[in-house]
Amino acid sequence: MGIVTTDDKNYKDIAEAIRVKTGKTDLLLPSEMAGEISGITGGGESVDYSSFAWKRPSTWIPLPEHDTAKDEIFMVMSVPDEGSFYAFTVNTPFTVSWGDVDNTVQSFAANEIAKFEFTVDNVAETYFDELSKERQSLIKIQADKGSITEIYFAKDDELYPDYPKNIIEIVMYLVSCNTINDNIKHTRLISYIAYGYVTFTSYRYVLGYLSELENIKLEHTENITDFSYVGNQKIRLIELDCTSCTAFNAYAMYQLSALILKNFKGIIKTAYDTHLFLYPDIWLSENGSDLNGLCSFGSGVKYLVINNIENGYANNIKEIARENAYIEYIPYFKVINANASRAFDRCSNLVYCNVTGDITAGNRIFAECINLKEHGLLDFTNSAGNNDAFLNCKSLKKVNIVENSINKSISFQNCISFTTEELNRIFTECLADLTGQDAQTITITGAGGASECDVSIAQSKNWTVVR
Repeated sequence: MGIVTTDDKNYKDIAEAIRVKTGKTDLLLPSEMAGEISGITGGGESVDYSSFAWKRPSTWIPLPEHDTAKDEIFMVMSVPDEGSFYAFTVNTPFTVSWGDVDNTVQSFAANEIAKFEFTVDNVAETYFDELSKERQSLIKIQADKGSITEIYFAKDDELYPDYPKNIIEIVMYLVSCNTINDNIKHTRLISYIAYGYVTFTSYRYVLGYLSELENIKLEHTENITDFSYVGNQKIRLIELDCTSCTAFNAYAMYQLSALILKNFKGIIKTAYDTHLFLYPDIWLSENGSDLNGLCSFGSGVKYLVINNIENGYANNIKEIARENAYIEYIPYFKVINANASRAFDRCSNLVYCNVTGDITAGNRIFAECINLKEHGLLDFTNSAGNNDAFLNCKSLKKVNIVENSINKSISFQNCISFTTEELNRIFTECLADLTGQDAQTITITGAGGASECDVSIAQSKNWTVVR
């Protein structure tokens, strides 16, 4: 479950208000946030994603039963009063039933353009698209089972120069399909379902320029590898199974409230100055999830929602949010033997980060996180390097580190909110005793309390203190 906040409220203010109200001093879990946030934001609320899920309207033209002996594609055409056309090709010999009043059925050779013009005279007024109030026709494509692997929406034909924009539903029963061309972006696609092993290597701009839908759940997407430039200006929610997806690129989704990417191990990017409130709903695997680069650099992600299924954890968070200028809050999730190098490097707006567990690399994990106030309990025992781990964490007053786990050089340079007491606590409780081992360095230059702290505590453990 994710958290929605109003545009004019800053998360840091909301979080502080919740702390005052509840008396809590530790990090809040997402469920706790959901329970408290609506009364404070005056508009925020916890999200029931199921209420966003799109349901096929009962007024739409019914889909026929699938002939399991064939490859089949059903497409619903929404026909405006001025009429519409449809043109496409398939890589194999195929037949098309156009769904007009004359029940026209045509056969086509492989890669031959199948085209048909729909008018008010050849489409019955029996079924209507509830959004546009336009009449509907059901197009049925059939071919030998396992033969359809490529589908191309035609354009710029001499007689049909426009795009086939009025397709609103596609249901595909295929054994294996690897290409659907990106002219799909010009359709008004509302519902898409693909059965079988479907890997759309060119499945880009889905729900593109003309889509009317506000909320959608794309089904059977676990084998799709590329969701580049997904979205439109009206959509509020997208839910996908991203088992095979390696890149999700959000495109012009100005109204988006929630993005649920289940089983996602790729990278989230935004494009064209998209202003987003994204809630990637990440489900951690019990075998470990690789979240390397998940929402780094140009990402518009502000809050992550991590589902901690039983025994689920992340084993790689390297650069998970590196140089993300938007992200403010990361709720609890578990890491085990995770590379955390540059995980939150230069996340200048990050305030609360409750990633908890043991890491194998801590270099610049929180470097330049100038607004970071709290972080989850981290175990540095197995970390191969911690260079600049907390460099310029100017708002951080206290670190949360497993006792005696720091055994490699580390920097708390310019942690100006530290006190003498905190530095002494780090020396006493967090630094490992390296007596008889190679000396390591702890840098506290510019840190609060650096001039008054008792460096002899660290030195007695064979640490060199740079202040």
